[in-house]
Amino acid sequence: MTELINIQFMVSQIVPIPQYSTVSLPASAWLLESLLLLTFWIHMLFVSMIAGSALVLFTRSCLIPGNKLTLGIIDKKMIRALPPVLSLTITTGIAPLLFVQTLYGHYSYSSNIFLGYFWLGSLVLLLAGFICLYLAGWLWNWKISLPALTALPLVFLSIAYIYTNNAILTIQPEHWLEFHRDQSWLHVNDAITIPRFMHNISYWLLAGGVFLSWTAYFSRSSDQTNGTNSNTTIKGGLTFCALGFIAMITTGIWYFGALPAEFRNWLGQFEMHNSLTDSSPGLRYIWLALPGLGLLLTISGLLKPQNRSVLIAISTLGGLLMAIMVLFRELIRRWYLSREIAGSFSIENWPVASQNSVIIVLLISFVLALTLIAIMTGLILKNRQLRY
Repeated sequence: MTELINIQFMVSQIVPIPQYSTVSLPASAWLLESLLLLTFWIHMLFVSMIAGSALVLFTRSCLIPGNKLTLGIIDKKMIRALPPVLSLTITTGIAPLLFVQTLYGHYSYSSNIFLGYFWLGSLVLLLAGFICLYLAGWLWNWKISLPALTALPLVFLSIAYIYTNNAILTIQPEHWLEFHRDQSWLHVNDAITIPRFMHNISYWLLAGGVFLSWTAYFSRSSDQTNGTNSNTTIKGGLTFCALGFIAMITTGIWYFGALPAEFRNWLGQFEMHNSLTDSSPGLRYIWLALPGLGLLLTISGLLKPQNRSVLIAISTLGGLLMAIMVLFRELIRRWYLSREIAGSFSIENWPVASQNSVIIVLLISFVLALTLIAIMTGLILKNRQLRY
């Protein structure tokens, strides 16, 4: 206990937590938090799609010889759709970043400063990702595509690792002293860092498998072998989905076990307080049970790869799992920042000075942006007339 007090004193003296009460929120905290969760959920769907597809394509490039033209065409369709998906990934990341800065800016901005070069370096990595996508997708020369597809997973894994450490450093200011003294440059030496990073990757496998399966499904009409290779590729995509569900379960147990016991107790009380009935399942059980259901759906899909309903069910379940993950991350952030060492912060403590006209313009723009993103995504998914 004495050591904890000493750490808190050193953090407050050397790396003080900035004050937040001098600025008022333009709207109620619950509204801004809801918009944060919604926009971050949309962003993470695109993140998982682009990063998961990179992992899937790299694996297939290592397993499938370049002279298998029909299989190569399916991969080519998939990778040619990825540059606009990466653009949407970056675009949809702006809104949650702004909402985080609004609600938790005095923590997240400090974390960004501590990571410094690595945070700015993620922009360089994104540019490298664009270049690799175009090299692999449009040239499609195996001597060029294979190195590009090898670099893509490394690029996205590096970005994910930077952002994971940034998120953990944001909610744990007790680690700021290590960065202030240059004892750490990027890695936050905490029990949840690696399991959280690995748990994020498990969603990538699912999203990449879903993307590959849908690409193969829509390629059946142009398949010169009556859908044989398309069905084989759909099975390959569903195999990645199965690996993703298994990884979700294992890394989810690892991640949840690495969280402090105090958080697990707090989560139990939170679930009881917000349950509709005494027998309502807790968030933690839903978080682990849904991947098991997804694994069963994937097995049934492997038996009938041409069954569109199974692909729809797996895609829907993946979106639901992502929503639960986003909610769970917010609960983790709330608990960590509510600790005394983190300043006992709660977003409900923010003073509010309502600016109704600004919020109305924001909501109108938000609805229009979602509509445009939905239209653009639909055009990407329905584009079957690519020329090779």
